[in-house]
Amino acid sequence: MVGDSLTGVTLDGVGPTSCVNSATISTGFSTDLESKRHDTDNEACQNLPQPYKGDCLVSETARHEAAKAQLTQGKIDCQNNCHRQGSGSAG
Repeated sequence: MVGDSLTGVTLDGVGPTSCVNSATISTGFSTDLESKRHDTDNEACQNLPQPYKGDCLVSETARHEAAKAQLTQGKIDCQNNCHRQGSGSAG
């Protein structure tokens, strides 16, 4: 009987699928927070005097798009890492 998985495959049913699901849930939570921040920031922009409103909205949109891209990439990286869990190392 071997205590550790030699192949990177476990018998307890926990593996890449649960890891991927966890990454998806975590990203969903972070995306919700980002959307709320975007709404709040847009509202703040709308309350600025007219000469500043447009620049603020453009800047906020750019920040929001960058944040969404970062969250998406983080999810992809996390999910890709799920498939390497438990595989050990050769060195």
